[in-house]
Amino acid sequence: MTNREYLNTLPNDKFTNLVLAKASELEEKNFNSELDIFDITDGTSLDFEQWLGEEHTESE
Repeated sequence: MTNREYLNTLPNDKFTNLVLAKASELEEKNFNSELDIFDITDGTSLDFEQWLGEEHTESE
């Protein structure tokens, strides 16, 4: 089961919390004061799409 499939099994509140937590984690990872907001956002978006396609593990 991918992360995307797992998210679809969650109730709305848990879905929202997990998506926001992962997005925040990826934004922190991609933050670089040398980049502009569009580069940070694009990097985060690409990483999020990749994460959605990965196999889900219970540690997340």
